Amino acid sequence: MLFQLFRTAVFLFKGHFEFTNRSFVEKSKHWLPLEFPNEKKVILVTGGNAGLGKATVEQCIEIFQRSNKPQQQMELHVLCRSEQKGKEAIQEFEHQIGNTTSIKIHLHICDLMQPKWIEQFTNNFMQQTEQLDVLINNAGALFHERKETPDGLEATFATNSLSTFLLTTKLLPLLRKNKTQENPARVINISSGGAYTVKLEPIDVQLQKQEFNNSLFYSQTKRQQIVMAAYWAKKYEKDPVRFYSMHPGWCETPGFMSSLPEMYNLYKNRVRTAKQGIDTVCWLALSDEPLEQNGKFFFDRQVTPEHATLCRTQETPEDVEIFMSTMNKWL
Repeated sequence: MLFQLFRTAVFLFKGHFEFTNRSFVEKSKHWLPLEFPNEKKVILVTGGNAGLGKATVEQCIEIFQRSNKPQQQMELHVLCRSEQKGKEAIQEFEHQIGNTTSIKIHLHICDLMQPKWIEQFTNNFMQQTEQLDVLINNAGALFHERKETPDGLEATFATNSLSTFLLTTKLLPLLRKNKTQENPARVINISSGGAYTVKLEPIDVQLQKQEFNNSLFYSQTKRQQIVMAAYWAKKYEKDPVRFYSMHPGWCETPGFMSSLPEMYNLYKNRVRTAKQGIDTVCWLALSDEPLEQNGKFFFDRQVTPEHATLCRTQETPEDVEIFMSTMNKWL
């Protein structure tokens, strides 16, 4: 208990100086504007109707329109649970797209808490789509109390971790298709700085033996996303696919405001905008700069440590193998 408090204190201290709007503004002064490649890109964003996911879609459209290259094309696939909210978001995206005919956008409805829905979605998507260049695993949830899915899964784990695992694994054949090492597909797991507060639990992946704590349960899933990206990068190192994880800092999103209101109120004048938070997501999706950093954890366009100093959250290789073996049971 005391050591967990220490980890949390380190996280808050680190976040106070690094995860805020001020830090982003200072770093971004040295960055070049992102450019869209002069080719077709097909991008799938989970949870693309709100928060960081919506900001990612909006930023991709903005970068595309600004680049204005002759051969560039973009096909955006927005995956979300609520059909009504999805349609509302698509209307906003279409308004932003305007008369740009070389951008196509599609809405997919899928409850990522339920593996059967993911199975149906991935089967249909692979039959209907010939190309996938970027998979952005953004959808996430933080619940106020323990919640189970219709399949009996802990809901935080099912939404944040298991969906990332199943989507990526099942879509991997499409991601590999017609790619090269020089122009690979990319998988991006949007994690959280909260991962600094926990060590990977390799066996009890749903934390069924622990008393519910929403922030620690959420943080465990974000640690799992970092571990998955690094594991896939090693396992599929010869494949034309790059795997990344990143965290956006503290961002003003509906999820942050509703799930952690006390923390939000404390930092509301210092948090980043959603657009600032997802800058690194778009950089990982579109830039060639990170291609040699397969499997790494990123923050503000740079590789960043996966573990905070003195927090003793490092997992062993054996832990990782046990964890991934546990996840494979859901395939």
